[in-house]
Amino acid sequence: MARGHTRQEDFLARAASLHSEAHREGVRGRTLKAQYPQARAQLLEQITQLRREADEVAQRFRQRYSAASDAYSAGEKALAKSLSLEGKSVQAECESLNSQASTLRGHLNSLRAEYESAFRAAETAKRQAEEVEIGAKTARTTVVKIATSAGGDDEAVENFLDSLPQSVLQHVQEITHDPNLAWTSADGRTKVESRRRTEWLPGGGVRIQIGSQPKKPGLSSLDVINATIAHELGHVCYDTLSDDSKAEWFALHTETPVDRFIAHDVFDNDEEDFAECFRFHAIEPKTLQKHDVKKALFMKGIFSMFVHP
Repeated sequence: MARGHTRQEDFLARAASLHSEAHREGVRGRTLKAQYPQARAQLLEQITQLRREADEVAQRFRQRYSAASDAYSAGEKALAKSLSLEGKSVQAECESLNSQASTLRGHLNSLRAEYESAFRAAETAKRQAEEVEIGAKTARTTVVKIATSAGGDDEAVENFLDSLPQSVLQHVQEITHDPNLAWTSADGRTKVESRRRTEWLPGGGVRIQIGSQPKKPGLSSLDVINATIAHELGHVCYDTLSDDSKAEWFALHTETPVDRFIAHDVFDNDEEDFAECFRFHAIEPKTLQKHDVKKALFMKGIFSMFVHP
């Protein structure tokens, strides 16, 4: 099976991408800034030329306007009308030249704004990269590899894990899918298909294996996988509880009527009861709340403790 990925690797990849973006924007900003003086000089020269031409045209307009006014006063209406039309044409020419000069002035301002924007974008990307790198130091190192054939998706599972107490997940080294997962009887003669397995490794970490999962009405394969993972994480959480917390849970378990357990097959096992309640609190907290208020409050406290130790 190919190695999966970790959330920490996602963080580091994001940080690397942001550093690359910061570098690109920095190079773009420096390039534009280096080009700016020459481009500015050329644009100012063009603007000055257009302004000069506009002034000359404006002078012609004033001459036409004055001549038209004199012709009208002299009663030469036809001449006055002709000069007036010429004046309007000259005025339009003058306005066009001024508009071109304004457009160039706007382009000149945008050149400066563009390299300043690139520098700001570089600083923003650099700052974000540094923030992501800080997050990477405490991000999960759990390797996730769920085969697509199992109905799982590594990123979708990672997103689900993001919603759970991260201090519990710090114990988990890997979560993988094994379609042939099975356990062997004590005499070594019989192999029985297993849907899940959680084991503490010699180094202290935990491995969670997900076997073939049965289809359940109304639930996608991913929903079933996430529910199974949540149940197994419940076991990990239970193993890390203090003796006092375990005793408190055992008391809740033993006082529960047989017909009031969240799952029918956990009435005789307080650890399985804990794992199922952990699963429900992670995925369907309202269901657990309606079913058993005391256990729901206990789980709320457990989640709060692991999120804010």
